[in-house]
Amino acid sequence: MDNLKSDSLRRAVSCFIVGCFAALVLFRMPSIILDGGRFWAEEGVVYFSSDWYHPWYMSWFTVAADAGYINLAAGFAPWVGLHLGGLMYAPLITVLIALLVQCLPAFILITHEFPWRRSLGATLVAVLLCAVPPVTGEVWLNTITSQFHLALCAALIFAAPPRDPALFYVDCAILGFGVLSGPATSFLMPLFVLVALQKRDMRSSIQAGIILVGFAIQITVFLSHPLPERGSHLAPAPLLSVISLHTIVLQFAGLSLARDFANYLGTNHAAHRFLWAGPLIFIAFNAVVAFNIWRRQNWVLAKLFIAGLVIVLVSFYEAWEGSFSGFMHVIGGQRYAFVPEVINALLIVGLAAVRRGPSRGFFGTAAAILVFTGLFNYQRGLTQFAHGPLWRPEVIVWRKNPSQILDVWPGAPWAFSLTPRQPTKNNVK
Repeated sequence: MDNLKSDSLRRAVSCFIVGCFAALVLFRMPSIILDGGRFWAEEGVVYFSSDWYHPWYMSWFTVAADAGYINLAAGFAPWVGLHLGGLMYAPLITVLIALLVQCLPAFILITHEFPWRRSLGATLVAVLLCAVPPVTGEVWLNTITSQFHLALCAALIFAAPPRDPALFYVDCAILGFGVLSGPATSFLMPLFVLVALQKRDMRSSIQAGIILVGFAIQITVFLSHPLPERGSHLAPAPLLSVISLHTIVLQFAGLSLARDFANYLGTNHAAHRFLWAGPLIFIAFNAVVAFNIWRRQNWVLAKLFIAGLVIVLVSFYEAWEGSFSGFMHVIGGQRYAFVPEVINALLIVGLAAVRRGPSRGFFGTAAAILVFTGLFNYQRGLTQFAHGPLWRPEVIVWRKNPSQILDVWPGAPWAFSLTPRQPTKNNVK
């Protein structure tokens, strides 16, 4: 990007890249748009229902019974959908808002001081790898999981400053929205605070303050909404094996070989054998990346590497219902792998951009493998995420018979009822 001759050309190319990114995101599961949008699970059952019955200052901050935290993205988007599109078109609006959020990491990739900006080709590869992490349909185009895209934004913002100083305020808005949309962004709170203490400048302090306030709100909500014990709390070897399976192996080898590796891990775990392969893969991959970052003294990649480690370790350790046997179903639990997969890919591209000689060829080849694997597996493993009940026929039947239960994706048992009354004083269709 930096090799383009003028600022106007860079802006035009940036807009084109983000537009192509959005088109690629939609292409993964086009039926979501073609069928008129969707509510995904709690998006309809919990948050849209709350928006239907309650004023905005209550519904935006609804706490799902099985979550224990505020998800502002999921509370805000159905409210916007209801007031812009009415009951019939509200799910389409939420999908478009989720798409907007999903495009934010691509926007940050091309507007902040990352090493791949040195060439247009490297920038295109970085954005492409952000769009094609395999088997991550669970976090595609729904505001329930927008929190993971916002956490990725937070990691990118932590790693690199914006090229245009005015974008600092956009970064702050993203951080504020992200930290109130789930716990993942909060995992980075210690890193933002440490940087603020080290730099002692206004901008770092403001960003750390935003994360701290959001973290304080989320932890207060969590402590005031008791839940059954949450988290996998796996021992180190099983934890690193699960992480290696869902990020490194799946990312480089694809779905079929990842399933073979999962069977191998499951067999050894059942036989009470030490799971040496998973930790070895995890340690070797991260050691190679860390060593090459240290050799180049690239602090942007170093910060991104540390942010990725924090997110992947905390996410899988605290995963909801994340048993070892449950994680052996490769498609399940991929929401926890999305951010680490993208960060791994970006680190590879970044090292290919900053290294010289044989190392550059090594990381360039690794990036090419990631592109091939991502594209080959792009629409695989999507059955349970790419199809569901059609919303408009559901609404038509409900209008004739208000006792009719409204089904939402991915289908039973995800359904809810509505009473035929207006949720607010506004005239909602």
